[in-house]
Amino acid sequence: MPRPAVINTLPAPVKNALIGKLLARERYHAISEWLSQAHGVTLSTSALQRIGKPLQDNYAPLLALGGMPIAEIVRHWRQIDAIGIEQARQELLEKLNAKNGGPFAYLDQPMKPTTRQTQQDKIKADLLTGKPVDSVTGFNQHCITRLSAIIKRLRDNGWPVHTDQDKGNGLARYSVPDGWTPSEPAQTIRQKKPVKSTTI
Repeated sequence: MPRPAVINTLPAPVKNALIGKLLARERYHAISEWLSQAHGVTLSTSALQRIGKPLQDNYAPLLALGGMPIAEIVRHWRQIDAIGIEQARQELLEKLNAKNGGPFAYLDQPMKPTTRQTQQDKIKADLLTGKPVDSVTGFNQHCITRLSAIIKRLRDNGWPVHTDQDKGNGLARYSVPDGWTPSEPAQTIRQKKPVKSTTI
């Protein structure tokens, strides 16, 4: 994995989140704003493109297989780099067929026949446990890259989400008041504005 000096200066969770955003091909402008607002790091869109393009090209063989999620690539990139992309690709193909080997242990876990949660459901559950949510934990735990958009939808639906700004790195942390519980779903859905009738 290319490791430009500016990436090496970032804390590991932020670095991993940045790599994940680049591999997910998020808009460079949005990533630049996220780095600036959440972490006080200034990177132009052209600089991000110079970092992101080699990353995307490097991991294209694993992403193209559809068998290795971006979060797993970010989690195991050192192992992948150590054995080489082509070797990792071969191991992944074998793993997909034989269910064994290397940094692909996540494939050994049996599929759970549970109802799939949306990203918004996952953030709701985290907020209701009383623990703050931020973009770094959102990515590391749920592979969510646009937490602010989810928070906006929750606020639009009546959730009293409070924002605290980390004084050290400017990271936005979201929470709901202690003991708060959502109303019935029908009450939290944003109502459509009534159409004004006009008389002729």
